[in-house]
This record gives sequence, C-alpha cells and structure tokens, in this order.
Amino acid sequence: MGTLDYLKVTDPGLTDRVQQMLDAPAELLLPERLLMYSLVRGLRPQRCLEIGTHFGGSTTITCAALDDVGAGTLVCVDPNPLVPADVWARLSHRATMLRGASPDILADAVGIAGGLFDFVFIDGDHTHAGVVRDVEGVLTVAAAGAHLLFHDSHYWEVRDAIDECVAKYPRRLLDAGTLSALSTDPITAPDGSQARWGGFRLLRVATTPVN
Repeated sequence: MGTLDYLKVTDPGLTDRVQQMLDAPAELLLPERLLMYSLVRGLRPQRCLEIGTHFGGSTTITCAALDDVGAGTLVCVDPNPLVPADVWARLSHRATMLRGASPDILADAVGIAGGLFDFVFIDGDHTHAGVVRDVEGVLTVAAAGAHLLFHDSHYWEVRDAIDECVAKYPRRLLDAGTLSALSTDPITAPDGSQARWGGFRLLRVATTPVN
C-alpha cells in the first residue's frame, strides 16, 4: 500500500464536492463553506441538528460531508423553510425537516434522531435573546462532547449572546473560539459601533463538568 493510500489524502469525488459546496444556496462565505464540510467530515457526527435552514445551503454541505463519511443523519429545524423541491430531493435520504421554532420543537428533533445530538449548527434567530434561547434549548438535547457551530458570530448580537452563554455555563460550555475571521463589509450597529456579518465560532459541550 502506498503512502498516499495509507494516509487517505486522495479522494476522486472531491472535485465534484467542491463544486457542490460552491453551488449550495447558502449565505456562507467561501472559507465557511469549506470549513463546514471539513469539520463535519472530520468529526463524523452520527446525529446532527441544524437550527435555521432557509434555502438549504448549509444542509447541502452537511449532507455532502455525511454522505462522504457514509453515515450520520441531520434534523433541520426552521419555522418557514424555503428549500426548493429539487434541492430537498437530493437531501431527504440523509435529512429530516421539522417545520417549527427552536427551542420549542427540539424535543421532537431528538425523537426523530433517536438520541442526543453530537453536532449542532446554529444559524436561526440572530437577536441576542434568540441566540440565548437557542443555546439553552440545545443544551437540553446535546450529547456530552457535542460541538456547537455558530454562523454570523461577528454580528454583535450573536457575538454578545454567545459570550453571555459561555459566562453563564462555564462548567458546560467550552469556547473553542473563532474558526473563520472573514466577514462582510462593516455595518453600523445601533450603538454606533461597527458590526459585520459572517464568521464561525465553535463551542463544545463539556464531557464532564469543568471546575
């Protein structure tokens, strides 16, 4: 067996996957698309949760990674999903859609998944209160050691809400920091400060309480 085969650094289908990620109808910057695919493929989660599906772009990327792993399921939660029928037809073998709001519908999501989630993508309500609600809801359905990936973490309400939750649950939430620093052009926040859209931030649910 050659060294490259042993290291599994070749993938004849990767070219097609890259094009699929570029074409995915997601409001994700290029590094975010590549990172999301790589993170899911590398972590190999068995049960994934997505809060905020919209047109199904991030769903497409997550399902592509799970398909390449050959295992795992995804439950999508959105009060008004707008995934085109042809897009969903390519995802439904791996994903299930729940039409409803987080956190109220998260218990149903666990039932569909058959257990607690080990990977959660949060891209729903971007208000401060909405993000806090999502995090606290997710903590009831996330497995020990689960990874929580937040989109638009540069946006001030999302950023501040994540900071608040990390401070509120120091024994449960471990902050892995920013994974994607690229952002949109600045916008002016209500307090006059400069804000940005975009960005990935990763938290991890502690496997055991942290002192």
